[in-house]
Amino acid sequence: MPIGELAIGAVLGVGAQAIYDRFRKARDISFVHRLCATILSIEPFLVQIDKRSKVEGSPLREVNERLTCFLELAYVLVEAYPKLRRRQVLRKYRYIKAIETIELALRSIIVVDFQVDQWDDIKEIKAKISEMDTKLAEVISACSKIRT
Repeated sequence: MPIGELAIGAVLGVGAQAIYDRFRKARDISFVHRLCATILSIEPFLVQIDKRSKVEGSPLREVNERLTCFLELAYVLVEAYPKLRRRQVLRKYRYIKAIETIELALRSIIVVDFQVDQWDDIKEIKAKISEMDTKLAEVISACSKIRT
């Protein structure tokens, strides 16, 4: 009986290690897939920032340059990650850490981009409100002239 338990324990240990390796590999691949999705979703923002930086000026241009740099680095990491072998665990760990760092930096830039978009929307709304206020004042003055 103890030999059977020992054999079962060894098999369970190997099985648990295989399951752990699969989870770890899936987690690593999920980082890479998330970064790919981030790159694809951020490219339209990059185009918008580029268009607005020509109109608005240097702050948006700086954001655009930083974002472009991060995207190039992220693209290189995504392309290089599948080429790493299983034996190169340390390099994979470095890649994962670099990917996490890029992802955090991209999130902060996206927050800035959304703030820029919100600021543009606020400016447009203020312009529309002032235009409507001017038209309303003209209508009121026209109505008061008609009454008198």
